[in-house]
Amino acid sequence: MFNKLFNKAYSDPEIASALSVYFDNAGSIFSADNVQEVLNNVSDLLELKLSGPAISTLNAIATYGDAFGDTLKNNSQWIINKSLTGTISIGDNAEVARLIQNDTTNNPRALTILQNADNYALKIDHTGNYDGVNITSTTTGAFSPFSINAQNQTFSTVKVVNTANSTGGSVITAIGSGPTRQSDIFSAQQDGTGQAFKANMNGNGISFDAQSLATSAACFNANARNTSGNVIKLLNSVAQTANELGLFWMSNASSTASLLKLANNGSGIGLFIDSYGSSGTALQINSAATNKNSITVNANNTSQQTVKFLNSAAQTSNELLQIWMLNASSTAAATTIIQEGTGDMIKMSRGGVINSKITNVGAAYFSALNLTSAVNGRLLIANSSKDIVPLTSAAAISNVSGGLVVDSESRTAINSILTTLRSFNIIS
Repeated sequence: MFNKLFNKAYSDPEIASALSVYFDNAGSIFSADNVQEVLNNVSDLLELKLSGPAISTLNAIATYGDAFGDTLKNNSQWIINKSLTGTISIGDNAEVARLIQNDTTNNPRALTILQNADNYALKIDHTGNYDGVNITSTTTGAFSPFSINAQNQTFSTVKVVNTANSTGGSVITAIGSGPTRQSDIFSAQQDGTGQAFKANMNGNGISFDAQSLATSAACFNANARNTSGNVIKLLNSVAQTANELGLFWMSNASSTASLLKLANNGSGIGLFIDSYGSSGTALQINSAATNKNSITVNANNTSQQTVKFLNSAAQTSNELLQIWMLNASSTAAATTIIQEGTGDMIKMSRGGVINSKITNVGAAYFSALNLTSAVNGRLLIANSSKDIVPLTSAAAISNVSGGLVVDSESRTAINSILTTLRSFNIIS
């Protein structure tokens, strides 16, 4: 004990000062009676004093160097002062820092960072080939493992930037790995008038790509409560010269479901095409089907037209409606009108007054109609098949002349009939 005491006295100024009153200049205790008093007064100093290396890391966390508890060793883990740097050497297999909060009674924060300067509150420089930040949460209540409460007005609350020329992986990936999960993977709630979700695509790639493995659920669903705005709006402000603004493609040739369905429970228009271009086609249907209708309209109208073609402009050329069987080898009818009811087959009117019609029994009716100009000089008659066809001019018949007996009145009457038949191009 005294050897340890003497060694400490020479190496430790504090202990040497405490012992100076008991030793003479030769290093001997003044009297034997002082031994117990020396031990009582100095033993605490001997137990509390620790020894360590001559050179150590400033602000490092102290760790014991032996099993006796009076020797320290150097450490690379620092105590936060003005800066904090922790270095783990290769092979140490240790964490730089760990914060554990076990106070479940008061539930204080585990870590609070208050940054009053104009710089990062937390910056992570990650050069390893692993996740930069990993949050493992076992919270099952109505709390978020990661929450940001900001008051930004002009900048992004969360900004994720990847400057690498990545060929795989996403900048942000959200995975709901539970097979029975029913809640949303991504939810955006906008209480203001700004956009809830905005994608600015500066590269020549797809702005929004939804790949779904669902077999009976919708891949994209827009459930809105709009009263005057568009629920879905596709807008292209540049002069597009190729491809379509929107493309719906059922790529599987075995599909039998409808490509597009519009269901309107209201009294508005089910499909409205407003073409502002002066030379563009408002609706064009190219069908490769050989045994299906290109257009089928199945209506339940009782008082309105099922199909209505209306042109409010002063049309000076071409027809309002043209039905053209383009292939010269076609043998089918260009148009078939089937009337199962008792109404007329066709009605033609001018100024709201019906002047021509074809009844449901195939009879033609003309009223106040110039047949010569209307049918090119040919009358429409019914043949044995009850078809309405134009009559081809018959052979020429000469006027009555000659004969032994001349009846001038009969000749005049016959010649008048022949003239009338020639005027309608019935005979040449």
